[in-house]
Amino acid sequence: MQIGRLIILPWNKRNCIPRLILIGLALGWIAFLTWGACLLRQENRLEEQRVQQQIQQQRRLEEKSRRQAAYEQRFRQQRSRSGVKNAIDGVKK
Repeated sequence: MQIGRLIILPWNKRNCIPRLILIGLALGWIAFLTWGACLLRQENRLEEQRVQQQIQQQRRLEEKSRRQAAYEQRFRQQRSRSGVKNAIDGVKK
């Protein structure tokens, strides 16, 4: 069979082993590239999960500090109240 200038001989005992080796190498190369792509995809997925965990941790810390600041503000407000419960008590003093 001839494709352009390339002549492909039919299978025979003489060219069978080199063809099988070349086919094996081609399949191995394809498998290697597929494996590399899977590893790259897994690495990207793990990196994305790590970034998401960092974002969640940062949000938790911000929420915790916000709640702590609100608690301290409430505590200061309760401490600073002068004991006046209504307008009449304020006038009596």
